[in-house]
Amino acid sequence: VLIFLPGYDDIITLRDKIYSDLHYVAEHRAMIFTLHSQMQSSDQKRVFRPAPPGVRKIILSTNIAETSITINDVVFVVDCGKVKERTYDAITGVTHLKAGWISKASAIQRRGRAGRCRPGLCYHLYSRLRFNSFRRFQVPEILRVPIHELCLQAKLLAPPNAPIADFLAKAPDPPPFMVTS
Repeated sequence: VLIFLPGYDDIITLRDKIYSDLHYVAEHRAMIFTLHSQMQSSDQKRVFRPAPPGVRKIILSTNIAETSITINDVVFVVDCGKVKERTYDAITGVTHLKAGWISKASAIQRRGRAGRCRPGLCYHLYSRLRFNSFRRFQVPEILRVPIHELCLQAKLLAPPNAPIADFLAKAPDPPPFMVTS
């Protein structure tokens, strides 16, 4: 079972609730794994090992499991439809993680995690009406971060002596520079 949750705090809360019911864990012979971007890669690798016969593997994950990895023995996916993204508030000048709805593309990716090696099911914890209100794609991070961070990162990646604006203009979704003047 692969369960998509918005962030680390949500993962830990659900993990602790499952573990607090030791009867459930013992009766269902469950192994609980967490998966998020702040984990060491060695810890992430444990998720790929198959569970022993008769043991249910439950993976609590952020959107890291959407596209970057494939866990072959996932049969069921539970999708809450939320994601935490880094956003910048230009009025306060603060960057923070904000929970919001996923995109249609993310919902399709999450559904595709089920049944890679045998038939599977995906349970969406949102209505079709909600799904229809989702954006087609997530807003790219390049459009959600502070412009000064973006420019510093671009300076590190751009060829020497290349103007930052020219380098960023070549991005698939370049930032709107007119709002930065």
